[in-house]
Amino acid sequence: MTTPRHIRVGRAGGHWLERERLPVPRWWPAGVGYEPMQGDPDTGAYSVMLRVPGAPILGRWPSGGELPRHWPERTADRQLHKWCNDGWQWALAVDDPLPVDELARVVASIRPGGAPADKRPG
Repeated sequence: MTTPRHIRVGRAGGHWLERERLPVPRWWPAGVGYEPMQGDPDTGAYSVMLRVPGAPILGRWPSGGELPRHWPERTADRQLHKWCNDGWQWALAVDDPLPVDELARVVASIRPGGAPADKRPG
């Protein structure tokens, strides 16, 4: 059910995703770009589809929070890599699991950015 809050967050999230330099991998075996999917400027949570072969989906949300609602339906048939760092939970949904060394390189290429809402000044 779509509520006024969902509409507001959806619009605000779309605008935020367009202007924000999101922390996403800067390395992928064949190069990387991304397509914004969903974002929440109140929490800093987001999901993007990476413009690489297989169109993996990368998401982050504040540690201790719940997996975004849309993840189970969009990633049901995919392998999920998960990790935590700097107050964020991350997930990368791929068709085939990445080898440990490639996943480590992808994770290391994500520049830090944006404190979770509970750690933001203010």
